[in-house]
Amino acid sequence: MWETVERLWLDEAALRVARGGELLSLGRWDRRFGAWNADGAPVRLGEAVLGPDGVWLVPKGRSDDAPALLAAYFSLIPTPIRRLAAPFGKRQWAMLELLWARPRAAFAVDALLAAHSIKEAAEDFGVKGT
Repeated sequence: MWETVERLWLDEAALRVARGGELLSLGRWDRRFGAWNADGAPVRLGEAVLGPDGVWLVPKGRSDDAPALLAAYFSLIPTPIRRLAAPFGKRQWAMLELLWARPRAAFAVDALLAAHSIKEAAEDFGVKGT
């Protein structure tokens, strides 16, 4: 996704992402977290959006206000949650959705990551990659 972003803008409800003629809405952590297409159908992002330390990745080749918009959007997600999701690579978004819907799962994810592989932890929570 980040490779082909043409435009980003943030409003009260979501970060809007225009790419390849498609419009995605990424719901805010403090409201309704998730991703939807222009028709309102849920979308599973199948690419990493966070670096290994939980800091958001900036679309390549972007020199406009993308870094500030992404900082505003992702900073709503608590740093410990972003750090828990970061190791999941292409499954990061799915893990973020899980942790938003079930905040207490963060304790279990943390324990599983300490004891098992990322793949095993993802499978234990039913987080599917694309």
